[in-house]
Amino acid sequence: MEKLLPVCYFPSTAMFVDDRQHFLTGLALSLPRQLNYEMYTDPLKALNLLQGQKSVLTLHEALSSLSEQPELEFDEKHAHSTVEVDISRIYQTIYVNDRFKEVSVVVIDYAMPEMNGLEFCRELEGLPIKKLMMTGEASDDLAVSAFNEGVIDQFIRKRDPDFSNSLHQKIDDLQHAYFQDLSHPIMANLLAKKGSCLNNARYMELFHQVCMDRDIKEYYLVNEKGSYLMLNFEGRFSAFIIEDEPSVQGYEHIAVDNDAPADVQQALKARRKIPFFLGETEMDQPVEKWNHYLHAASTFESEGKKYYYAVIENLSDYDIKFDEVVSYRRYLDSM
Repeated sequence: MEKLLPVCYFPSTAMFVDDRQHFLTGLALSLPRQLNYEMYTDPLKALNLLQGQKSVLTLHEALSSLSEQPELEFDEKHAHSTVEVDISRIYQTIYVNDRFKEVSVVVIDYAMPEMNGLEFCRELEGLPIKKLMMTGEASDDLAVSAFNEGVIDQFIRKRDPDFSNSLHQKIDDLQHAYFQDLSHPIMANLLAKKGSCLNNARYMELFHQVCMDRDIKEYYLVNEKGSYLMLNFEGRFSAFIIEDEPSVQGYEHIAVDNDAPADVQQALKARRKIPFFLGETEMDQPVEKWNHYLHAASTFESEGKKYYYAVIENLSDYDIKFDEVVSYRRYLDSM
């Protein structure tokens, strides 16, 4: 089964740790232009930085237990607890201009005199940071054993003839895995709710196609149905929105009961358009203004259910503080 989407994703930082400066200098020349990275020759300094990192993500704040526990531990026992999700907190991450500094992956050499790669990775146990270890021929068996134990997430041989391409792909995979793991508690609870299409294969296929067509670099879940706010490399906003048939019926009934303009009622009745309300500002709008929030919809059927979706290119009617959002391009240009 295809992996679930994370509730959010944005470009993050890869940290490289190797005691040989000349190796890191050469490695930097081969890294993708759009990869943000940090390099350290001192493993203890790198370790202290990682252990002190506090995620800019507000995913923990998005979950609030209905019990009186002061904190919710995200383990298997709580995965099926009754939990409410405040999804509006997730997309607020766009206003955190340092979000790209978050280290999601550490790439560490095994053979270092002060602290070897396995010792380093064991010190990160319990942290969500993904660990990719670089090995020589003599340390392959150790790497396989460490992978099987869960001490590292992947390893790569320095003498791999396709080292650069393989390294780039592994980092990209691990950065996505980092956000998927952080998202698990929220996704587990959303999937338990009726009407969710978050694990629907066709839905995920459409989502990935939208991201590819628009060169999307970051995205944030904005409602339980599976709608996402998106930004490309330049910081241009768009949104992928989706609703199921019962939800659209509900909007239609609200429009009719509140004497919405005829064109609003007709668009909803004919299923030509679906509404998108990003936050409270839009949700509080009277039906007379719903025209601003209706978008031409396409449909698909899957697993006996009918869904309506749309891609919004112009979000100027929505309560987004565009001038307060730093794009990934702008961030890289400032480095």
